[in-house]
Amino acid sequence: MKNKIVVGLWVLAVAGFGFAVGCSKQTAEPVKGKEPVQLTGTVFIVTEGAQTLRLPLTKVEVVTDEAFRKYCKEADQDLASFQTASAEEHRERLSKWDLEVKRAFASVEAVLKRHAEELPKIREEYAAAAWSIYFDQLASVKCPPVGTGQTDVDGKFKIQVPAAGAFFVKARAKRRVGEKTENYYWVVPVTISAGKEATVDLSNQNLASVDSLSGLIDFRKLAFKNQ
Repeated sequence: MKNKIVVGLWVLAVAGFGFAVGCSKQTAEPVKGKEPVQLTGTVFIVTEGAQTLRLPLTKVEVVTDEAFRKYCKEADQDLASFQTASAEEHRERLSKWDLEVKRAFASVEAVLKRHAEELPKIREEYAAAAWSIYFDQLASVKCPPVGTGQTDVDGKFKIQVPAAGAFFVKARAKRRVGEKTENYYWVVPVTISAGKEATVDLSNQNLASVDSLSGLIDFRKLAFKNQ
């Protein structure tokens, strides 16, 4: 089953992309009789060295609380099946590496070292593919954003939302750190009051996690754990 997961993810991603393109003209219906409100914020990451890195050219979307919760509930089973298939391929890849190392008469330490090197890559591949399919392409079609923006050179964004209410702010960003690529995902709840401008910053403090998405979807499925 060599490269099965890569091919599978590519097929899913292409299918999702084609579906999204076919429905690209679909947008959330404007709210009649309501005044539009403004949402502003900054997307940034604080490094371990306490350096603040603002993330320009990051796409930020605003979706309604009700629509996104409904979508997550529907997508949960699909994402679970996706994780099961990926986990099977994950185990097969590790078994293959074990065999290759044993044939080379290497020590157990060599096997463990190989696993330690490869597991982070597998987790990142899976998380990126799952996010791309379920939280990007399909979500954009099934619960289209009511407002979209992009960060400027200072990592700041400004989005006009049709009316006040409860929403989720979604964004994805990445940056290169040496030979490694770090991916950041955000799904942050925000309530905007009528006649007031709301502000929400996307940073290390509210990166998507099990806690931040509790009640929406089991975000642990976005990464292999204890395999």
